[in-house]
Amino acid sequence: MQIYGNLQGIKSNQIKQLQRLYEQTQPADRFITSEFASSLAAISTQIHQLLCCYINRCGQVIRVALGMPFQTQIPPQELPCHSAERLSGIHCIATQFKSEPPDEAALIAMARQRLDALVVLSMVSSGE
Repeated sequence: MQIYGNLQGIKSNQIKQLQRLYEQTQPADRFITSEFASSLAAISTQIHQLLCCYINRCGQVIRVALGMPFQTQIPPQELPCHSAERLSGIHCIATQFKSEPPDEAALIAMARQRLDALVVLSMVSSGE
């Protein structure tokens, strides 16, 4: 279970936490559970890095990566082969430390990969 992105400074126990995300299956009737969202937020906060999880329509985590959506894109050759008019069947759950909409680069990455959705979890302290 590979973790993509820059792992410099990430401890081995944190890498194991990231790898355990692959073991969690999400329900088909929603993007993610609140427990999974809490796990992503906790790990992202602990390692002080943004985190992206790519999940297929069956609810399987297929890619875990550190960085923003445009930095963690799935290479075109690894995307499901569908016509250009169809979505890929994958959605991205991304953490961010500010409460703001996704930036243009993230939206471009979403369009290039033909993602079903880009879900952004904003992690802000109660003082913001």
